[in-house]
Parts: sequence; structure tokens; C-alpha cells
Amino acid sequence: MKLKVVKIFGGIALVSSLLSPSAAFAHEFQKGTNPLIKINGNFLTTAKIHMENDKVYVDIDTYAKTIGTSYTYDKVGQTITINNKTIPAHVMDGTVFAHIRALGAATGKEVAWISAKNAVEVTDSTAIKATNTAATNPKEVVATFAELQQVISEKELNYDKVGQIYKTKLQSMVQELDANLSEHIDETLTQALKDGKEGKLEAGAVAELFEKLLYKELFASVRYEFKEVGTYFTTDKDKAKAAFLRATEFYAGLKPTITKADEKFKTAFVPQIDGAFTDMNSALEKGDSLHFQLSKQAADKAIMKAFYLKTDGYAYKVEKLAKEDSPTVKAEQAEAWALYQSLYGYLKGSAKEDADFINQQFALTTDPKKISADAIHAALVRGFVEVAKDEYAGAFSEKSWGQDKAKIVTLEGNLFVNMVEGEVKKQLGEAEYARLTDLEQKLLEAVKKDEKATAEELYKQVVSLLDTAAAKMK
Repeated sequence: MKLKVVKIFGGIALVSSLLSPSAAFAHEFQKGTNPLIKINGNFLTTAKIHMENDKVYVDIDTYAKTIGTSYTYDKVGQTITINNKTIPAHVMDGTVFAHIRALGAATGKEVAWISAKNAVEVTDSTAIKATNTAATNPKEVVATFAELQQVISEKELNYDKVGQIYKTKLQSMVQELDANLSEHIDETLTQALKDGKEGKLEAGAVAELFEKLLYKELFASVRYEFKEVGTYFTTDKDKAKAAFLRATEFYAGLKPTITKADEKFKTAFVPQIDGAFTDMNSALEKGDSLHFQLSKQAADKAIMKAFYLKTDGYAYKVEKLAKEDSPTVKAEQAEAWALYQSLYGYLKGSAKEDADFINQQFALTTDPKKISADAIHAALVRGFVEVAKDEYAGAFSEKSWGQDKAKIVTLEGNLFVNMVEGEVKKQLGEAEYARLTDLEQKLLEAVKKDEKATAEELYKQVVSLLDTAAAKMK
């Protein structure tokens, strides 16, 4: 970053949403009570409301009827589709709920908190509806992101200009992703901008949050378009090709940070990813779905590994700056936290304790002097080992075995081990690591040949070695 840090306020800049993304929204709820839901001026009297982990969930049936729309509920996938947007469902005692913010973003509504009435207010948002199409045009998004990067690299941060660019050209895309992924990136960015203008968060931290979280959103957009390709691969080739083109255009915005990773870590992620995109395009033309999915995994995990190396490196950088009492430490801490968000969602599914620990360490509410780089490094390695093990195990499920899915998740397991190969090799030693990689390859071959008994035995040996490596990282 070229941005000069203007001032550190009180030594520690606080942004509550960085510790618990929903905290800025939920902290005013009255203890022991569920808030009311108000839609377009009318309070819902029949809606079932549920609170969990500082999130407000509302009965989807009542919500849909109130705004005059329909929805579908996928019981198997535990998702709700409303206004052509798919969001996670939350089922409790037979009632299907949805997160109120996800519902608002999906249906073009604004969601606000009324502290005096302990209520959540949902109102029409014509601005969101009007900008949805333009906001998700990949080339426009990438060009706007580049424009924003220029603004935040200036010596003095122009908060009004950052806010204007974000709100008019990028916010609706972020809100849609938040709804699809049950995240709070828009809330975090909006809060960071507000705190920066009010002098509660230094300019450097605000700039880093915007840049690195928007890199995360570009990555999420690439993944979304990959998923769209899979959806239409066999049913509508034109739609599949269009989605693949959008994925390549979103990746163009990510490429500069991947290039920097290659320069810093002496890796070759860019040619690997470019090659994977070429292979995906070829597979799409030939109608080879498995080849497409395998190449997609190669690209996806290479991007993840770049973010992993950056996150791991920043842990040590922040620790060093904290010891030196550097005036830039909070900006670097914000950058580390934002970089980690591209990994957090994946890790917490398999290793929640380690994933949450890392998130807590990087949060701006944490004193940087209390950050332990070695502990973060160990948690990252353990976490990705657990992710790899879960992917391997998924191959043997009733739905996966004998299908392309088994081959894909086994390859994913191998790629996740490769993500932390340096530390796994260090803990196992050269000889045992060589044996591990040989076993992984044999496992993939056995899965491809549907040799289940052989694959299960190889799987046990792979897991045993991974557990040995992870145990040494305690």
C-alpha cells in the first residue's frame, strides 16, 4: 500500500463488525427478547422469529406472503430460492426460517435496526433493484475496483469518494454475495467507512479492508460463475459458456494479487491457473464435464493457496510490527484479517475451533501485541489438514462413490494437502512425505477405477500420516 497512515486513534482502532460481523447490527437487541419485524411500515404479528448467534431469522412463509412473492424450499440442500436468489435455510422445530439480512438482499429490501422499538425494519430499496444488473457485469466490476484502488492508494484517503464509488457501483454485488453466502461483507465495509470518517479507525486500515475484502468478493464471484457452468454444462451450452466467460473476466481482477504472490513466494500460480482455465475451456467445448470439474479444482485451490501464503506471511509481519511499535501495525492487521476471509469460510466447515481462533487473532479488537504468528500458522496447517480429510471421506459416501463426485473430492483432498505441503513435509520428514504423496496418487487412481476396498485402505494410510503431521502442530 502507498497510503500514508494519518493517525492511530487511542492506540487500538475498534470495529465491532470485524470481530463478529453481525455485532454492529445485533448489539442493541434487548436481552432475552426477540425483536419485532416491520415490513414497509407494518409490524408482523404472525411471524415466527428466531435469534441465534446474534442473527435474526424470520419464518420464510410469513415473509414471502407479506411482500407478495413466492419461494421454493430445497429440503435436501437446505436452501430457499426467492426472487431468483438462493439463500441458506435455517430449520427449527419444523419451521423454515431465513436470515433477515439475506432475505432483504435477495428481495431488494433494505434492512435497518430501530433501537427504540427493538425492531428490524425492512423497506423497499429501489437503488438495489436498479443497480443489480450493472453491478454484476464482470468487466465493469473489475474496472470499478481498479478505480477504487487508485483512490485508496492516494496519500490522504478521500472517504466520500470511496463511499461514492462503492455505494453506486459495487455495493449491490457485495450484498448479493452476502445473501448467497450468509456473510456480512457489506456491513463490514460500510461500518469501516463510517468509523474511518468518525476517526475511530485509521485510514490505512480502512483502505486495506476495502481492497482485500473486494479481492475476496472477486474470488467468490469466480466461484459462483464456475457453479453456474456446472449447472448448465449438459443442458444449455450457451449459458455455460457465458458463465465461464464471466468467470474469466472476474479472475482478471484477481490476477494482479496472484501475480504479487508469485513474485513474493517464488511460486507459479499464474501459469498454473491460466493453464487450468485453458483446460476448462477445452473441456467445455468437448462436453467433458469431469475434465472441467477437475481443472476447476486446480484453479480454485491455486488461488486459495496464494491467499493462504499471504495470510500466513502477514501473521509474522504483524507480529514483528507490533514488537517494533510500528505506526502501520493496525493497517497491516486489517489487511491480514481481510485476506483471511477468503479462507475462513472453508476452514470453519471442517476445523471451526482453529478457524475461529485465527479470525479472533486478526480481528481489530485484538491487541496486535497478543498476536502469535506461530499459533496462527499451526492453526492454518491443522485446519487445512482437516479439510483435506473431510474431502477424502466424502468420496466414500453413498451419493459420491462410483460417480464423478468421488474423483473430484479426492483430487480436492490432494490439493488441500499440497496447500500446506511445506509444513507437512517438515513434520513428517522427506521420506514419509514422499510416501504420503505416493499414497495420495494411488488413492486417486483407485477412486477413478472404482476399487473401493483398495481406496479405503489407502485412505486410512493417508489419514494416519496427516494426523501424525497435525499432532506435531499442537
